[in-house]
Amino acid sequence: MSTGAYLAKQYLSNIFITKLAKAALLEFPRQSDAKSNLSKLGQDINPFLDKFIEDKSLATSGLKALRWTTLGYHHNWDSREYGNKDDSRGTVPELLKTLAEEISKSFRITPMLNAEASICNYYPANIGTIGIHSDDSEYCHHPIVSVSLGLPAVFLLGQGTRDDPCHEILLGELVKNDVLSLFKSMGIY
Repeated sequence: MSTGAYLAKQYLSNIFITKLAKAALLEFPRQSDAKSNLSKLGQDINPFLDKFIEDKSLATSGLKALRWTTLGYHHNWDSREYGNKDDSRGTVPELLKTLAEEISKSFRITPMLNAEASICNYYPANIGTIGIHSDDSEYCHHPIVSVSLGLPAVFLLGQGTRDDPCHEILLGELVKNDVLSLFKSMGIY
């Protein structure tokens, strides 16, 4: 694409997708050094997850209140910065480190990607979107990789401002954004 983004459909195996989806929902938020919108509000995520596992119902578990989980270097949504001090850093799960290595090999990215931060966004069906924004608070020199699991959604990737034309991409699995394309406008609807 002219934006510097690459779309890789059917890149991940169904087994890996299932493993990643379960981990993103049931393991990553429970990680002791993870942060989420619920923990930021002083709420314990465990009762929501336990009820969801028991009932298998998003509506009755209250889990649809979970909107994001950060791992590794944590993003501060208020200051729009990443905590880059070692004392504020959590661990990145091995599953995400493995994914970063595989993406590096497939896209021939050198040096090899080192997964240092992850934001898991959760979009409940029919109510979850993210507005047009730019990922301009990232200080990295490597691409951002976005993995989309679940129901199809439209990913809008613009040229820089809200008024510029956008590419509409029906998300499947993986979008790799080059460093320069991070500052383009994007959103999920």
